[in-house]
Amino acid sequence: MLNIIWSGLIIISIVLALGHDLSDEWSHRYNNNSIIELSYSTAPDTPSILLHYNDKRINAEIKKHPRHTRLIIP
Repeated sequence: MLNIIWSGLIIISIVLALGHDLSDEWSHRYNNNSIIELSYSTAPDTPSILLHYNDKRINAEIKKHPRHTRLIIP
């Protein structure tokens, strides 16, 4: 009897999680894969930059590698 209850709970949780994920995907809630243009300011000879977004200022760091460059936002 407990096996049926546990399997029912597992199936219900999977269905609810899938429904929640699809809802977020359809409503485009988190703006995944969209380009956001930001203005920024830098100081000479430093790897850090200051991003400006919606009246907020966010510190970030640029790390350069031989094949690519990464922007790290803590």
